[in-house]
Amino acid sequence: MKFYGIDAQGSFIVEKLAALPAWDISDKGRIVYITTSQKLYGGISTGWSDVSLAASSGTSGTSGTSGTSGISGTSGTSGTSGA
Repeated sequence: MKFYGIDAQGSFIVEKLAALPAWDISDKGRIVYITTSQKLYGGISTGWSDVSLAASSGTSGTSGTSGTSGISGTSGTSGTSGA
């Protein structure tokens, strides 16, 4: 989409529809919210494009398991004294 240097303040009202209408070249630049899918679509030069900001995010990965610590060695025995 092109940016036309508009500095918008306040509410932005979007057309709400139950279903995405058939696309026509006159829909280029049009923004609609589909209530049944709860998605925002924008008309681009080739059709409708999902422009939802709340698109589903990926799942986060699980953390790895920590390793076990090593076993400490035994201390040596002391020698015997001479006779």
